[in-house]
Amino acid sequence: MIPEGVIYWMFSPDRHILSRLPEELTVVESFAAGDGGTTDATSIGFYLAGYFGDRWGPGPKEYRLYRVGNWYYDGGQMAMSDQARRIVGDFLPYMRQKYRIRENAVYIDPACKALRLEIEKLGVLTTGADNNAHDVKGGVKGLKAGVEMLQSAISDGRFFLVEDERYGTEPFVKEAGLYCADGKGDPVDAYNHSMDETRYAMNHFLKTLGCGDCEADMKLIDRIRNRIRNGVNRMAESAEAFKKDVFDLEGVPAFREFYTFLFLPGRRSIKAFTRTGIRCR
Repeated sequence: MIPEGVIYWMFSPDRHILSRLPEELTVVESFAAGDGGTTDATSIGFYLAGYFGDRWGPGPKEYRLYRVGNWYYDGGQMAMSDQARRIVGDFLPYMRQKYRIRENAVYIDPACKALRLEIEKLGVLTTGADNNAHDVKGGVKGLKAGVEMLQSAISDGRFFLVEDERYGTEPFVKEAGLYCADGKGDPVDAYNHSMDETRYAMNHFLKTLGCGDCEADMKLIDRIRNRIRNGVNRMAESAEAFKKDVFDLEGVPAFREFYTFLFLPGRRSIKAFTRTGIRCR
């Protein structure tokens, strides 16, 4: 049960807001997540996921999630089409240019169909965000399960914000101090737009790269990464042999959908496209 009061009480601006991204971080994925409505505030965050430690070393990595930018509009006066133009035309290009990386996906609240439609009209594909509808964690489920997962990530030092002069952290800090649970432990549906957007992002992160209590999954990701590296070193072999080397791993069917390997005709090179951000460089 979530105690009554401020939900993310463990968030500390002094500890969790950084002036810049750590130089020693190896970024493996970037993505955007958003929450919006026709009359409510809209919050879109840009995220970088990465790890510390030896790139090819054995064992699980210390994965962390960084929210490096936030486009926020508080009010219902701006048409959804205008919001989408600012997100697609200003915010996303700015973040791509600053960090020299393009987002793998844009995850939007499944209930916000209007925003998804307007963004896609401008040429950016979106995906319905994981809103914890089917999650069960201990004795709680749904929204409360997602809240507890984000609480744990903040407490454990797996989630941080990075300041930006144009798309800063003020809306997040404000909502983190006002987002509360009532006497029954239910989150109050107010001051939660940045909070929900961050929860969607954390759901994706924890279920792909950053689940600290899923050591087996981390080892599995390492095995996949090493198989990819071995495959690249043997790229003179046939496409079928390479695919077999990468995909034929025990217990990996859940990861197969994330990988598509394209052999470029007439060239001894392979381009790897991933949804999880595990890349060959």
